[in-house]
Amino acid sequence: MDSRFIHFGGDHFYPEKFQPIKNYETSFVKPHGGLWASPLSTNDWAEYCKYNMMNNKLWNGWFTFHLKDHSQVLQITNQKQLDDAYNEFRNYNRISHTSKADLYFFDYEKMQRYYDAMYVEIFGSIEGGIGRGTYWSLYGFDITTLLVFNPDIIIEDTD
Repeated sequence: MDSRFIHFGGDHFYPEKFQPIKNYETSFVKPHGGLWASPLSTNDWAEYCKYNMMNNKLWNGWFTFHLKDHSQVLQITNQKQLDDAYNEFRNYNRISHTSKADLYFFDYEKMQRYYDAMYVEIFGSIEGGIGRGTYWSLYGFDITTLLVFNPDIIIEDTD
């Protein structure tokens, strides 16, 4: 996992604007709230926005940060880690209704009781006509992502 991250959408981290994680009850695999970032080394979000003609997402500024030592980060970088996390944090109130992929609906509210953040590396494949990996199971996590649950672990870079 990278040590520095970038958040687009503001030129500074304002802890008072941080919104707690909430599970969506009706749609999408992503939660509401938290702080979304990507590894600084990849520039993935900027490239994704340019490719999808979403440059307006970059206009509100950006800031870089790193995490405090000893932050508890759930890392999902391979299929076993994805399956293990799903077995531990499955949201039983949600069911996947697609035949193209097994969507993994996490209980992010439960997850944040054990972890300060979640790091998701994007990978995926098609096996037997069914999508596997974070690209498919966490559809909507379009790039490698750090999702911060606890604002107290963020140390904004000053350089």
